[in-house]
Amino acid sequence: MAIEADQLAEAILVEFQQAVARGDVVAAEACLRAALQTCPDRAEWHANLAWLLDQRGAVDEALAEYGQAIALQPKNAHIYRNLGAMLAEQKAHAPAEDAYRVALMLDPDSPGGWSNLGALQAQTRRDEEAEASLRRALALDASHAAAHFNLACLLLRKGRLEEGWAHLEARDWYAPLAARLSCPRWVGQPLAGQSILVVYEVGHGDMIQFSRYVTLLRD
Repeated sequence: MAIEADQLAEAILVEFQQAVARGDVVAAEACLRAALQTCPDRAEWHANLAWLLDQRGAVDEALAEYGQAIALQPKNAHIYRNLGAMLAEQKAHAPAEDAYRVALMLDPDSPGGWSNLGALQAQTRRDEEAEASLRRALALDASHAAAHFNLACLLLRKGRLEEGWAHLEARDWYAPLAARLSCPRWVGQPLAGQSILVVYEVGHGDMIQFSRYVTLLRD
């Protein structure tokens, strides 16, 4: 009977993955709930349900599901990282940091864990701690994009522009443009006799701030 229950739950989870892939969160949630009716002791399923509940703003229910997941797998660092991310999004900084630190205690070599902690420390204006955490993340994985981005934001805010811009280049913003344009990216080569296309990135605030440099570029 246990084998049949497991097989049924796994089949439901295939439907869950398909629903997530097509962006149908309602169907994905229904699949997880059905799977948990069959096998209620799967920590990762509770954690996935918590993530889905968080996506639709049901924070209290998500917290309860994370609690279930942790009770079933108290040494799963990934669950604590996801819980911390949800709490950080809710501006619950102290419990978010607690969750991140438990995750790092369980998995101290996680660059994502150190990046998350560093971002939280930066948000709470503990800049030296934040920089140390983010650099530790990059020492563990020099290509970790989120750590580069978080460190870039910190350095730019501190006025350390040259290093900040260099770290900001690690984000994957140019690939969608490159797929649509036949011209190469300008990287500083002479522009005499050339035309240049200026495109926007991120939000309107950045566009307003940087548009003042267009005349310098033209000159």
